[in-house]
Amino acid sequence: MDTDDIRQNLPDETKMFEQVDGDWRDCQSSAINSPGVVDNCTKSKIQVLNSMFTNISKCEAELTKYLEIKKKVFPRFYFLDSEALLDVLSNGNQPVKVEKYLNAVFNSLSMLEFLKEKDPSKTVNKAKGMYSKEHEYVAFDNGESDVTVFEAKGEVELWLCDLEYMMRISL
Repeated sequence: MDTDDIRQNLPDETKMFEQVDGDWRDCQSSAINSPGVVDNCTKSKIQVLNSMFTNISKCEAELTKYLEIKKKVFPRFYFLDSEALLDVLSNGNQPVKVEKYLNAVFNSLSMLEFLKEKDPSKTVNKAKGMYSKEHEYVAFDNGESDVTVFEAKGEVELWLCDLEYMMRISL
């Protein structure tokens, strides 16, 4: 629950998750400092663990609902497991990091040909073509200009929809 989008859409669950995470770390530190079973199996510690389990279950349920919303916007997200989808969503503003999942959401797409940024501090988010699994190259072409550049900007599910459209009109 470490992305800005998740923090914005699930603020209460993010706080709850951070609290559970802190409590878990405290619990682990306590167990390291006092590794005896009797010391770590007290009623109060079991109650803390049960509370953490309840709260993490609530966070997980809300996160699942959130992921379903994202899948409705970009149905190809159903091809990704939850961990991969969270990685895509957390790196949505860095298309180069999302690229490794393109093959999972688009059957034959292997990678994009990104344009190099002159300023190394800028995120690379413009592409001029795509490569298939068989290493065939197709330049983006919207039929209107000599050079068509695709820009991955905004929420990842939206720019992936735009990428899908660009792929269709280019082929």
